[in-house]
Amino acid sequence: MERLAIIGIALGEALLLAGLIVWRFHPHPAPAGPAAAETAATEAPAMLSGELSPVQRQLAQAGFTAANAVALFNLSKGLFGLAGLGLGYGALVWYRGGPPGVDAMTVLLCTATFCMAYMLPAFWIGARQEAYKQRLEKALPDALDLLQICMEAGQSLDQSIIRAARELRAVHPELAAHLDWAAEAILAGMDRGEAFRRIAAETENEDIAALGNALVQAVRMGTPVAQTLTVYTDDLRDKRLRKIEGRANILPTKMTLGTMMFTVPPLLLLLLTPAVIRIMGMI
Repeated sequence: MERLAIIGIALGEALLLAGLIVWRFHPHPAPAGPAAAETAATEAPAMLSGELSPVQRQLAQAGFTAANAVALFNLSKGLFGLAGLGLGYGALVWYRGGPPGVDAMTVLLCTATFCMAYMLPAFWIGARQEAYKQRLEKALPDALDLLQICMEAGQSLDQSIIRAARELRAVHPELAAHLDWAAEAILAGMDRGEAFRRIAAETENEDIAALGNALVQAVRMGTPVAQTLTVYTDDLRDKRLRKIEGRANILPTKMTLGTMMFTVPPLLLLLLTPAVIRIMGMI
């Protein structure tokens, strides 16, 4: 009993520390309004300030741009792993009614619970990263429409990027922050294509890189940039529509498998049960 109490206390402390890490690691919600949009727009370009490692880029895309984000991420994985190890060992103690010995089942269960709990923070970060990419994908057509409107109103390309970033700040703060950074970098002397390629590399969005190349080619060839943006926006919307149609075409197959799995066995059971009962009665 003393050993079981010690295990329970250690597991509780590990879970408490893991909760504190998650609370510290999770971004707290900010009040809605222009101030919140301004804060999000100033924090997001931190990922573009220099060369980032893959882990730092993943955390930045998930919304964690603090300097100690990698350390907190690794610490949270270790604490969750220890909590999973304690949970697996506690389950064995409860199942066997006492401290288990060092056997294959103990090692296998503790290792499995440790690995699953250790990977939980990575799965959570991956889900946030995927949501970030989807938000950028949805925001890009709106940004292109604003750029087109600004160009048709007589503004230059650089002024259009600044105006589009300002207008998108309250709706799409992530993309607005990247456009702000691109405008500042272009004013500082960076090539437009290089600025957009830098954003595409950090966000892992190939559409932004293609947009940068299209703008550079339009400026070099003397093609109207507004016309180029119109064509590119139409192609981008068609690409999204084809992707949605592809997902919709897969849906009937998934529904067929589910229908066969949950409908055919009960139907066979209802049809064969009377015959089985009669055969058993004859025997």
